Amino acid sequence: MKRRKTIVWRVIFVLVFSLFMSFAAGTFVIYRLKERTTEYVYNQTQKLLETSVSDADSQIQSIDQNLYNLIGSDSLQMEGTLLAGSGTTPPAAGTHRALVQETIDALLNSSARRESSVLSAAFFDSTGDSRYIAVRQMLTLPEETEQEILKLADAADGSTCYMDVSDETGKPYTMVMARKVMEKKNVSRRYLGTVVYFVDISSIVSEILNGNSSVLIIEDKEAGISYTMSSQGEKLTLTDEERAIQPGTYAVIRSGSSRYFKTGYAGSSHFSCTLLTDYDDLFKDWNGTFRMYQLLFSVTMLITLCLGVLLARRTVLELRRFVAFIRKSGPEESELIPRADAESYKDRDVWQLALVYNEMSERIQELIRENYQKQLLIKETKLQSLRAQMNPHFLYNTLNSVYWMTRAAGVRDASEMINSLSELLRAALSDQKMIHTVDDEINLLSHYFVIQKYRYGERLEVRFDVDESCLGRMMPGFSLQPLAENAIAYGLENVLGRCLITVRIFPEGKNLKAQVRNTGPAPEKDIVEKLRSGKIKAKGHGIGLMNIDQRIRFMYGDSYGVSLFREGEETVSQITVGPVNRDL
Repeated sequence: MKRRKTIVWRVIFVLVFSLFMSFAAGTFVIYRLKERTTEYVYNQTQKLLETSVSDADSQIQSIDQNLYNLIGSDSLQMEGTLLAGSGTTPPAAGTHRALVQETIDALLNSSARRESSVLSAAFFDSTGDSRYIAVRQMLTLPEETEQEILKLADAADGSTCYMDVSDETGKPYTMVMARKVMEKKNVSRRYLGTVVYFVDISSIVSEILNGNSSVLIIEDKEAGISYTMSSQGEKLTLTDEERAIQPGTYAVIRSGSSRYFKTGYAGSSHFSCTLLTDYDDLFKDWNGTFRMYQLLFSVTMLITLCLGVLLARRTVLELRRFVAFIRKSGPEESELIPRADAESYKDRDVWQLALVYNEMSERIQELIRENYQKQLLIKETKLQSLRAQMNPHFLYNTLNSVYWMTRAAGVRDASEMINSLSELLRAALSDQKMIHTVDDEINLLSHYFVIQKYRYGERLEVRFDVDESCLGRMMPGFSLQPLAENAIAYGLENVLGRCLITVRIFPEGKNLKAQVRNTGPAPEKDIVEKLRSGKIKAKGHGIGLMNIDQRIRFMYGDSYGVSLFREGEETVSQITVGPVNRDL
């Protein structure tokens, strides 16, 4: 068998060749450009770092000042005192406590939103409860970490404490800044709670890394916090000696196969910063060499494009030939759908397409034969159905004869039961309409109750309450009789004494409601919803209810259907239908 190359293989070849050429051109340009280490570049880099770190310091100090202003504000002091209680006032409880907590949430959210780097906030009150507020993102902490922060805040005694919570929150470069809230009133310094801000360090120092292939190390050795951030996703492992640098100086270090230009700066806050910039990136000449790189890249892409067009053209031509075959070729005498000559195609994908087309052709012809056989079977079934149509007539005639015989013999109860049964069978077997008038449904239900009345005697009492305006309206056929069966099975048969069944039909706006009410026991809660969702399976009379429900929902929509509920001392089976065309 011939080895056929796929379109995918050719695309991969083009891409690999293009990337290789681009890499070769880029490598040549980078190799040709040498670093130029000048004092001017060092000074400019140091000034950039000092300016950027000063900005970062200002943001951290701004957040610190924001925290200080918040915990000292009269609003937070008052709400914290309400939560903690005072000598004469117990701590807030119940709804009052919830309102106080919501007020504190609003205070924290309003204050934290003034700082663009604050992602979330939290308040740990004096009773041990903790509440988290999503300022820009919801972040929470495990209980063990909460206890550590409380200990740090307590040790800071009113000053701001810092802690790295990147692992606990799952968000990298996240630090918490926390302060204790102590009561100012009467200089009691009573503990009212702790305010916590979740600060995104990466957003604070984003300007330092923006557009640069640099690595920034920001750390607070006293708090044990150290972040290594890179705009390029680089990961560096540096020794303590490599990290150490005096502010205002620079050095060139090597990490793996890369060299970095390192500068450091200690701001006025607790943090110090070390910036490592890729040495080759920082000290290269971008003028003539960048134009050369653009030219080489353009030429490479042009060559790649030409090769791609040449390689793809063959496949496109074969695809066009295959499409033309499908459009123009006519069926042979032995086949409804012609077969393609798959072996004439050299491209592997087109060859496979032709094979699948032939398989589809065979399957379609098989389905056509199967459909032809099914049509014959349907015709045969119709003939059998015509033969069987006389059976119901024979049954009606027989029941009618028995009716007149029992009536002539004076057995009135039996004759009435036979008459009602005959009417029910005639309606069930002869009526093919999906909908009936309310009159027809009441008539059928009356015959059904005649039979049940003779069965249960005085234990069964039936009443009809039908609004006259509903008599000519339409409703699904044979929809009331299953409700009546359900009322007898779960109402009458579950009580020892007498059971009253009331059939009530009334309009409600454009809709029609039909109820079968009984004085039996209450049904299971939400039984219809459980049957619809499949939580329980229908059995017994429940199958009839679900069939009626599905018919109604199919005809009128999901807002209609069957409902089963308890109203006072009665169990109510109810169907709700909308207006419907008489021709259905």
